[in-house]
Amino acid sequence: MKVLDAHTLAIPDRPGNKIADSFRNLAENDGIGLLFLIPGLRETLRVNGRAYPTDDPDVLARMRTEARDPVLAIVVEVAEAYFHCGRALIRSRLWDPASQALADEIPSVGEIATAQFGMDIDPMALTHALEEGYRKLY
Repeated sequence: MKVLDAHTLAIPDRPGNKIADSFRNLAENDGIGLLFLIPGLRETLRVNGRAYPTDDPDVLARMRTEARDPVLAIVVEVAEAYFHCGRALIRSRLWDPASQALADEIPSVGEIATAQFGMDIDPMALTHALEEGYRKLY
């Protein structure tokens, strides 16, 4: 995410994001709500506004990472921004390392996806492919 000015944000579509569904949704309804979480911080930042996709080279160049520009971005015209208190995050124990051990008790993403979509592939192969993709963020 990049702050373009006092009332405008841009969210890059980095390789692997595949946010085409978001672009399709924005074509039908340009309203957008974003929730920003910072690891360890209980309060969150809520941003509401209107959004549209762009391929403007000047906007994309401002989001260059590792010498690569995104191909597309979502520009958000901010109508309101405010903090939410941290009660929900405190109750959820989201930042509590002990609560993160629960992730080991649920099926892997590969297991969930192959079951949900009826895929005839090894769930661990899918999980491994996903992990490989995370290693190549850009």
